[in-house]
Amino acid sequence: EVFMFTRDTALKAKIIYTDSSFLSVFGIHLVSGNKHNCLSNPSSVIISETTAVKLFGNNWREQSILGETLDIDGRIPLIITGVFTDFPEQSHFTRHIFASSPTGYGNWLSDNSKVYTYVLLATHNKPDELDRKIKTTRLNTTDENRMEQISLQPVTRIHLFSSFEDENAQLGSINNIYALFLVSLFRIIITVSSFINL
Repeated sequence: EVFMFTRDTALKAKIIYTDSSFLSVFGIHLVSGNKHNCLSNPSSVIISETTAVKLFGNNWREQSILGETLDIDGRIPLIITGVFTDFPEQSHFTRHIFASSPTGYGNWLSDNSKVYTYVLLATHNKPDELDRKIKTTRLNTTDENRMEQISLQPVTRIHLFSSFEDENAQLGSINNIYALFLVSLFRIIITVSSFINL
């Protein structure tokens, strides 16, 4: 989490650093700003409508906040280039601020960073075949005794089925769903049996 400052307001929040293709891959709806270039410059940031209200008040639309400076931790100035509609509660993304990378932090790809890569496949590509090819590629890390493996995972399976560490989403568990289903089924069987006995 970082502290963000405008002229009159301070806010603590988490930021996702990304690139300009993010908007077209995930179909984010901008209510203000140009989708084609709002994350193209290294000092750009887009914020959700909720964040806009927190930083500039309920009448933020009347203030023309595009071009306003948002200071990150008091030392990294970002220019607000867009405002997007809040994600639904069940969305994969829960963040309200996206900044162009690599903004400010020179070592943003260090070992301590969490980098998530999303790939939009063409319709003729078969995910399973591509995954098999990708798994043959291994990445060297700074630790000579450790190798990293790349693997594909559909976004639609992340919430319930992901086994990766530090996912960029709130995770549930399919095992919990199965357990609840079995308990419900057991209760239905007991209820039906009791009714028949009566």
